Amino acid sequence: MDKKIINLLTQITDITRSYDRLKKLTGERLNLFSLLRSDSDEVHLHSKFIAELLNPSGKHDQGPLFLDLFFEIFEITDINSSKSKVFVEYYTGVISNDGKRGGNIDILIDDGINCVKIENKIYAGEQHNQLLRYHNFRSGRLVFLTLYGKTSDMESTLSNLNIEYDKRSYKEDIIN
Repeated sequence: MDKKIINLLTQITDITRSYDRLKKLTGERLNLFSLLRSDSDEVHLHSKFIAELLNPSGKHDQGPLFLDLFFEIFEITDINSSKSKVFVEYYTGVISNDGKRGGNIDILIDDGINCVKIENKIYAGEQHNQLLRYHNFRSGRLVFLTLYGKTSDMESTLSNLNIEYDKRSYKEDIIN
């Protein structure tokens, strides 16, 4: 191959790498408008947006930075953020006849060993046994995220079963 062509291709490669580094430093690949749809849409707006920010491989190109901040605010210490994967509407199977297993977890953060299961409630009501199904999926931290840190409608049932969950809010925790 001609030396001029090789030189040109090398320069193009260097320029492309420089642009990629710049995009990563500025977070340019993250386009909020491609994520946002409706202010009351838990699945397609809130859960998707939060999951994208928490995802160490997200288009924000900030690695585990936002996930580490989330873990700090939510006082979660037993998950490796750099190994974590973040899922939206994670399917755990068909809802069982007794309603104690299956369904979709709004946001699942999983490092392969430990996990955080987040039920994200903005305006919709709780589904029957929803937090119980999340709990029964596998062990891990269970978070009930609402606008103002509301208690689950199933509080007494969960308490009787010794199932603990964190009540968190957009007002306090997510805004911070």
